[in-house]
Amino acid sequence: MQKLMAALLVLLLVSSLSGLDAVKQAYGASPEPLVRDGDFQRAVELYHADRLDDALIGLRGFVIRNPNSPLLPQAYLFMARIFHDQNRCQDADLYLDRLPPGEASAEEHLIRASCLVLQGEAAEGVEMLLPLQEASLDPRDRALAFGRLGQGYAALDQPLRALLFYRQALLISPSSQPWMDLAQELLRSR
Repeated sequence: MQKLMAALLVLLLVSSLSGLDAVKQAYGASPEPLVRDGDFQRAVELYHADRLDDALIGLRGFVIRNPNSPLLPQAYLFMARIFHDQNRCQDADLYLDRLPPGEASAEEHLIRASCLVLQGEAAEGVEMLLPLQEASLDPRDRALAFGRLGQGYAALDQPLRALLFYRQALLISPSSQPWMDLAQELLRSR
């Protein structure tokens, strides 16, 4: 009888352990949470389609659902860029501050520096933007860097340098009306 009880107890323990594994598998309890990078990719596509509010909603959802994702720094950078593009630099700075220290990319520097210029801290912004002239940036970001350098130098009362950088921004992005408007405004004011 004791052998039968011991065998029954072992059988019960084994079946409960395998049942626990089945529950873990069914409900996704694993050391690595499932990363929904499709959600991230959709949000990036919305950003590139200039649907900034929709992209922001998607990125925030991605961050909430995937707190341990290796894509978090990229998600934070895209959210910072969205806020920058909406002229909400304080919000952009909050997301830039969430990026891992010591791994600052050229794009992060660009957004930070651009915000500094927009917030009236032209000297600091120009100082951060100057090294980006040699950075590998896509044409849109390169035009932004040159245009913000133009704005920074205009604010620092260096109109010739400002015009030089506005010209460089326009050479990269000829249809960029804001840089043309700022250059014309600077010429009219002199």
